Amino acid sequence: MSAQVILILLAGLAAYANSCSVPFLFDDFSSIVHNPHLAHPWSPALWLTGGRPMTALSFAINYALGGFQVWGYHAVNLALHLAAALTLYGVIRRTLQTSLLRPRWKQEAAGTAFAVSLLWTVHPLQTESVTYIVQRGESLMGFFYLATLYAFIRGAATRRSAWRNISVIACALGMLSKPVMMTAPVAVWLYDALLLSPGWLAALRQRRGYYLSLAATWLLGLFCLWLAREQELARPHSQLGSMPLAATPLAYAATQPGVILQYLRLAVWPHPLVLDYLWPLATTTAAIVWPSAAIGIFVMVTIVALIQRRPIGMLGAWIILTLAPSSSVIPIRDLAAEHRMYLPLAAVIAFAVFTAWWLIGRTVKGPAEQRRLAIGLVIGIAAIFTGLTMRRNADYRSELSMWQDIIAKRPQNFRAQNTLGSELLHLGRRAEAVSHFEAAIRLKPDYVEAYYNLGLARMLLGQAEAAKAAFHRALELKPDLPDAYHNLGVALAGEGDLAGAEANYREALRLLQQEKEAPPVAGVRWVSRGDELMTHLALGAVLARQGRFEEAAAELQAVVRIAPNDPNAHYNLGNVYVEQGRLEDAIAEYRATLRLDPQHPQAKANLDLALARVP
Repeated sequence: MSAQVILILLAGLAAYANSCSVPFLFDDFSSIVHNPHLAHPWSPALWLTGGRPMTALSFAINYALGGFQVWGYHAVNLALHLAAALTLYGVIRRTLQTSLLRPRWKQEAAGTAFAVSLLWTVHPLQTESVTYIVQRGESLMGFFYLATLYAFIRGAATRRSAWRNISVIACALGMLSKPVMMTAPVAVWLYDALLLSPGWLAALRQRRGYYLSLAATWLLGLFCLWLAREQELARPHSQLGSMPLAATPLAYAATQPGVILQYLRLAVWPHPLVLDYLWPLATTTAAIVWPSAAIGIFVMVTIVALIQRRPIGMLGAWIILTLAPSSSVIPIRDLAAEHRMYLPLAAVIAFAVFTAWWLIGRTVKGPAEQRRLAIGLVIGIAAIFTGLTMRRNADYRSELSMWQDIIAKRPQNFRAQNTLGSELLHLGRRAEAVSHFEAAIRLKPDYVEAYYNLGLARMLLGQAEAAKAAFHRALELKPDLPDAYHNLGVALAGEGDLAGAEANYREALRLLQQEKEAPPVAGVRWVSRGDELMTHLALGAVLARQGRFEEAAAELQAVVRIAPNDPNAHYNLGNVYVEQGRLEDAIAEYRATLRLDPQHPQAKANLDLALARVP
């Protein structure tokens, strides 16, 4: 192992040393912690959910090895990032040693590859792909993308087919990781035509079998795209937190040039970094025309360089190809996300390093002096990047700190205001939470989730009328929201309006049943059993308060069927049985409660009372 490889690994470990204790955050919970399929790594439901089978499988392997020990997930993320960094090092070093570039770069090939890979490894823009666990899909795909190209380069230098087979396998695995991989076969062909083969068609003719195999992997990519799209369309609109697609294809495309310029600025000056931009659609002439002109010039210069078969065109093509799936005409829910720069950043840094070498060669005399200056620049910039990466990792220390960071940088982000309010509500800081929910509503007056959360906070503060008003407003905006009906029922029950509470609970259950009966897409069903359980419990309690014990027992029996290991379900059913005079059944339920929760505060006392009443 060379000293350069060791230094890259040590730098990466240093930059991300403080990321291993970062807890699960945001989408980590839905993809990992609350994913019911994670314990079954060979289940079709796991592989087919979300259209990213390899990413899902990697989480399942993590779970099998260490459960939910968060450091294990971070260790895998970092290992993937370091593997990608070393693969990038190999790609650049071997590229600069090709017959076309060797005359100019032979002496500096290893040093240049080291500089690019080192800076790419510790650049703070990479934190979202490495520190944020659920974005493993980006680094996993990035590794396979680079491995596809590296194995091709190795295979092109030998008659043996092993490396070409590895390239095809890596491409196939990448297709199962994230859709950006769809452009990898094109990237390999451009590389081949520019640097190895005598022309565009000659590359295809010389390696016909290889390119046919590479193209066949598109079938996997298309299948994953179809899965992801079908599941997105099937997601129920009644789910809280679901955001509509941001834009039409035309509006999305008009906005992306400005987003790309932001990405490129962050590559050069990585501040401020934001996890959730909630980037607005470009609607003014200035926001559309000037960024589009700048990106248009960049694309045209790249095309000219490719037509003239200039190697520098590969850097521009790399940026275009790796950004195209997320920054073209295909709308994605979020218009901007820093993890999308994971692969494009390599080309930006490579261009900066090549330019720096050229400037040093023009301005500094003597190879020794040039080398000392270059080493000093690389080490200095790498040290700065490492410090910034460690500082950025600290922002991930909790959900509260991250959402506070987002609002400090993007105060108009209504989604961040609402989510920070939710986190404060979870921490018991209800009055503070209300202020953020109200801020979200001021920024977006039709924001259903903010009204729902505001109602929840008001209810917990004992402000029943304000809570009901917020829930009613949420239902005006989204009439098929079972969560709002449930909590409106809770508010009404607290006021003694048992009939009103019952009506709302039954409507919530009707909507949940409607979602449950909808056909699953690729084995995925969106209704939450937790929601159904809570509503059956609440309805059973309201029926019991009305003296309708037979109906209450039926509801609570449904809860026991849904969640046989829930102690409260057995406890409440036992209480209803006591009211019905079914003491033997009540005793059985209380004993089930204590078996599941030996420290249950009331079950032991009620069990003793029931036993005392048995003849």
